[in-house]
Amino acid sequence: MRSTLLYALAALNALLLCTFVARLLPDNQANAQVRRPGEYLLVPGEVTGASAGLVYVLDQSNQALGAFAFDENAKAMTAMPPIDLARVFQTGRR
Repeated sequence: MRSTLLYALAALNALLLCTFVARLLPDNQANAQVRRPGEYLLVPGEVTGASAGLVYVLDQSNQALGAFAFDENAKAMTAMPPIDLARVFQTGRR
């Protein structure tokens, strides 16, 4: 009876030692994403002379402005290439 109790306490101490050592080791973290995703602001708009409406997309984290237009006749969505707002505001008005 005493030897069974002694082995059980030894196994419990080994388990506690393993959990203590595991807490001291650093975590294995995966860093797959270099940049964090942006914070987006979507604003609906219209263009005069066009049948399609626009959705302006402002990426506040990366300071970019883009737009999407849906053409109902062609059933297609077209995207405007993004504009770097940091570069636009640095140059100023000419």
